[in-house]
Amino acid sequence: MEDQTQDFYTLDQYEVKLTKIDDRLLIEIEAPLAAKSFSIEFTSPMIPQATNDIFPDVSTMYQGLQDALLKTHPEVSIYFDGYGGLAYQVSFSVGVIKKEHKFTLDLIEKKLDPLLRLEKKMENKLAQIMKKVSEIEKQIQPEGGLTQTPEINQTGKEEILKIIERLEGRIFEKLDNMEKRVTALEEQKTGNNSSDIDVNKILNALSRLEIPKETQESSKAVTQDFKVLFDSSSSKASGFAFSNGNKTVEFADPNLHFEIPFNKELPKTGKIVLSVKLEVIPNSIWIGIISEEHLSKACWYEFDINYLTAGGIVFNNAVATMPAKEASSGFGKAGDVVSMVVDIDEGLIVFQVNGSEVNLIKVELQGKMFIPYCGAFEKGCKITVI
Repeated sequence: MEDQTQDFYTLDQYEVKLTKIDDRLLIEIEAPLAAKSFSIEFTSPMIPQATNDIFPDVSTMYQGLQDALLKTHPEVSIYFDGYGGLAYQVSFSVGVIKKEHKFTLDLIEKKLDPLLRLEKKMENKLAQIMKKVSEIEKQIQPEGGLTQTPEINQTGKEEILKIIERLEGRIFEKLDNMEKRVTALEEQKTGNNSSDIDVNKILNALSRLEIPKETQESSKAVTQDFKVLFDSSSSKASGFAFSNGNKTVEFADPNLHFEIPFNKELPKTGKIVLSVKLEVIPNSIWIGIISEEHLSKACWYEFDINYLTAGGIVFNNAVATMPAKEASSGFGKAGDVVSMVVDIDEGLIVFQVNGSEVNLIKVELQGKMFIPYCGAFEKGCKITVI
């Protein structure tokens, strides 16, 4: 009789299922909004090599993944990149030296029939939208008729309810149109007696379900230059020399501070680009964003998102995510322009060197305040925002 254990977890916007059956471990991850599924299976002999000898067998790996997903230990982290990469990292200190052990598992995406995937994506998107509508309605008209938001007057409530009604009408109108398109495509597929179907065309049509309309328009907006300066009033400013009207910083004393923020937070919506020119670059720099909750941390590079010019690697909470697209020699020379293109609505950050994309990351950006910043370890490093 098989000994089976199964557990479910939430990892950011993903749903994770761990199944241990005797000496086998199955890892399954669902991305509901993208209607994608990923999985990988191990037996004990495969685990030491797959985990860089962190775990010796199925039982220990199962327990280790459980602890990471439950955030039982602060020194252990786990991250899924949305494309199949599941990264695990454990950090510890030996005296003043910080040690890290990590591995990345490459899960395999389950291929769905295009129409089935479209149907699932529509259902998940509609459920998400209707949940938001329901939450707003509860705030405006809670049970018992007593408002939970007394600062909203009657006129304001009526206006919000009108918006909700228009939103609901738009949702169902678009769903009706999408149903007709799907039916036509299905008939075409059946009539041609072929499984060939333009998946991109279907998914492009699905993108029209991005409600409300204002969100659709903002995601298509032209990328705006993000006009910022280095923040000389920051508590970290003591480690830097400022010039050129705070457009240029020189890393004067990394023993004090080695990260400096810009003077503006990211906007709540839209798409921006922030670029810096590497004037003097003894070693490497990193550029990234830090959330409000982590501003008080001593080392920002251990939190949220940053891109390191040495090797072109992107880190999410100190865990390396996707490998760079080009050789590392092209990422951090004096004279290079390093750019960070941030699409808040799509949750996408693209990193560029001299206008060419070198790496990217999908991450939830809405609902939090993020501050962009730069960092370096070497004295004499000089950077100019452009």
